[in-house]
Amino acid sequence: MADLVASRHVVLVHCRMGFNRSNLVIATALTYLGLTGAEAVTHLQKVRPGALYNETFADHVRALPCRGARSAR
Repeated sequence: MADLVASRHVVLVHCRMGFNRSNLVIATALTYLGLTGAEAVTHLQKVRPGALYNETFADHVRALPCRGARSAR
């Protein structure tokens, strides 16, 4: 997913309610696009209130390192 986004493709990720599973996948991709896991959680919770309310999922993502190059923000 990160490679598709980096090459300017539009990617749609969804699940039934769109709060945990889809955001877990998106947050993981964001770590490949230059965010730390903690930054990814903060970003997703800002743009999607209620995202990653499952603390097990959120804690997993927060522990992820930045795995991609940081882009100019």
